[in-house]
Amino acid sequence: MKNNTIISLWSPVHMKYIKMFDEERLLGVSPLNKNGILPSNWDSEKFLVIDVGYDKVALWNPHHKRFIKMFSDGSMGASPRKEDGKLPSNWTSEVFEVEQRKECFAFRSNINQNFIKMTHDDKITSSNKILSGEELFLITEL
Repeated sequence: MKNNTIISLWSPVHMKYIKMFDEERLLGVSPLNKNGILPSNWDSEKFLVIDVGYDKVALWNPHHKRFIKMFSDGSMGASPRKEDGKLPSNWTSEVFEVEQRKECFAFRSNINQNFIKMTHDDKITSSNKILSGEELFLITEL
């Protein structure tokens, strides 16, 4: 993943994208998308890669102006609004280590070492290890 590149995160297990909602700063999933091709008008599924060094990134949604965030208890959400997409140095819950597994990627939290996970019941949560592939995402540069 290149710095300042817009990407989407598609789950090959569930055939859905990670999606950001503005209400309550939530993360969720897109409708079913079997071909893994993001429709051009799906702005809530697009994230700007912010390279923070040492194989770590933050993912900022330009439409909602928020970062993906994992809280210390492992729950997922979105940061407060950040108009310019610049990650404040004290925002560590928004930082993820990127691990490549074949053609997929996993995102491990800098805070609690959990991975971002998409569940079968359309939730974005976390897992302390890669078990079922629900923690793996195909990345498409847009």
